[in-house]
Amino acid sequence: MKFTKMLRRGAQASMATLTTLAWLSPVWAASSPDIVITDPLPRSFYVSKCGNNTDGTTWATAWNELNQINWSKISSGATISIDGGAQSMTYHSSLTVPAQAPAVQIVRAQAAGKSGQVIVENLAPMAVGSRTAGISIMTPNAVSINGGNWRGIVVKNFPIGVNVAAQPVATPLTSTASGTSNNGSSPNIPSGNTTLSGLLIENCGYPTQPLGVAPFGTGILDGGRCTVLGTIVKDCAYGAICYGGGATLNISNSWFHNNFYFGKTSDTGGIDNHGGNSTVNVSNSVLGPGLNYSIADYKFQGITSTSFGTKSGTNMQNCLLIDPARQGISVFYDNSGTFKGSHITSFMTDLSPYSDAARCMKDQANSVAELQITNSVIYGGTVEVPLTAQPLAGQPNIPVGYKHNTQFKTHGNTTFLAPREVDPQFKTNVGLYKSNVPITTLLSTDYSLSSSSPAIGAGSSLTSVAQLLSRFPLTAQPQ
Repeated sequence: MKFTKMLRRGAQASMATLTTLAWLSPVWAASSPDIVITDPLPRSFYVSKCGNNTDGTTWATAWNELNQINWSKISSGATISIDGGAQSMTYHSSLTVPAQAPAVQIVRAQAAGKSGQVIVENLAPMAVGSRTAGISIMTPNAVSINGGNWRGIVVKNFPIGVNVAAQPVATPLTSTASGTSNNGSSPNIPSGNTTLSGLLIENCGYPTQPLGVAPFGTGILDGGRCTVLGTIVKDCAYGAICYGGGATLNISNSWFHNNFYFGKTSDTGGIDNHGGNSTVNVSNSVLGPGLNYSIADYKFQGITSTSFGTKSGTNMQNCLLIDPARQGISVFYDNSGTFKGSHITSFMTDLSPYSDAARCMKDQANSVAELQITNSVIYGGTVEVPLTAQPLAGQPNIPVGYKHNTQFKTHGNTTFLAPREVDPQFKTNVGLYKSNVPITTLLSTDYSLSSSSPAIGAGSSLTSVAQLLSRFPLTAQPQ
């Protein structure tokens, strides 16, 4: 019968075919012995160090390393569960979702005895210039990687933690002392959306990050549409996230920090938005302490292309910035771009760990830029913002703006933020924090406002690291 081969393939249309056959006469089916009815393609696959590395369709036959997944067997919408053991299970190969892979969910297993921490650890020495990533997403289709809880999946000791890109990682990426990059200049933008949730990415890159080889040492290197939820990135030599995909990056309920400072000349920071027409939305997140900068939004003429347009932008809402060593919010546009922040709490000590005055805000715009900070509390730091914004020839001026901000112990062009300085009256007496405050102290501080604060209604409702870690935005389904 001509149906036999199609059904034996296990084609995705087989369920509809089975429905059709069920409607047909049982007598007709019984008289046709060549018809072999098989199940649809498997929708669940498994990876475990305890598996026998055959077909990955059960825990017993699970693939025994991340690089052993047979992607030709994975159908669209399938789920791959990774065994975390009773407490933890460590894998020493990278997880690469290839360009031809369909939409897929990759989760930490929730079954009894398998719901421990999944650890993806690199044991090989890291050569300068290596682009090896712990997790690489090369497919343009939607991919979800879900640890199910804080630190459910750990990626550690790789040159790059997670690489999200439709194009090969061999696409040139360069940096200079000014931080310029052609990252994201390829038009091969993923059409799907990658979701990262419940990850801890740590110790990626080299102890000292040499110029000219960035962004190696990045926690998340993103060249496409991506959503980051409930993720911690720490102690990565170049920074937590470097983005330049020409699409949209959404970050929420996440924490980017370091347990030590990498040095004054380091580019170790929180979020880098490189590239034209790249939008970053950040909400309900903590940036710091231990970062040299919290967030930097760059738009350079050198990487403008017809694919990406000429505009870059960042939107930040309800975020807590804790004592960046060099600068908190930094924007640098050579054409046009936007940075809009609201309900931000930014705290900086009197002197940075390098014994100089750090900038809570820096606008390096050579021409017109839209920079708006509203309903925020800015404590400490220098406001390095031009008194006026000069438009490009033939383009309208986009004014800087401020509204309902409270600032205290700031320097520079402070009228950009608010007419005067007023102590916001944190519950913790942060006035005692002068300089060289231990990171552990900054981590444990409660930055909430007292009941009598003049800044009530401004700043972030997220007031401490502990508050963030007391909740988790997503839960995985048992596998």
